Amino acid sequence: MEPEDAIITTEYGDGVLLEEYKGTYSLTAIRRGQNDVNYKQWAFSQVWKNKKFIPDEKARPIHIKLGKDPMSVLKKLAAELNKMEKK
Repeated sequence: MEPEDAIITTEYGDGVLLEEYKGTYSLTAIRRGQNDVNYKQWAFSQVWKNKKFIPDEKARPIHIKLGKDPMSVLKKLAAELNKMEKK
């Protein structure tokens, strides 16, 4: 998917973008900006160094990795959502 094909999930312009890299699928956080342009959201992750967490030197897109079989992960997520709705 290209950023312009992102799935917008909130009225505030938040959304997700399905991406694939070397056979591994992930959901990337997207934010709709001005002029209806979608941008990946970036963050500095934390790394464990010298017995403490410190911000990584490089910002990276925010990803949730679904692995090589994303359909099974999405089915499990759908089942969990169904459980939550029944409560």
